[in-house]
Amino acid sequence: MFADQPKCAIIFSWHIADELAPKLRAKGYKGMLVTPLPVPRVL
Repeated sequence: MFADQPKCAIIFSWHIADELAPKLRAKGYKGMLVTPLPVPRVL
């Protein structure tokens, strides 16, 4: 994920997405983060 840098990544662990997103950004992911549940949203 970090080497290929896809445009979008889906976070299926929606209940902890707000905690995961900053960690993924800190590791260098620059794409769009989306969580599908309970309502689809872009982080």
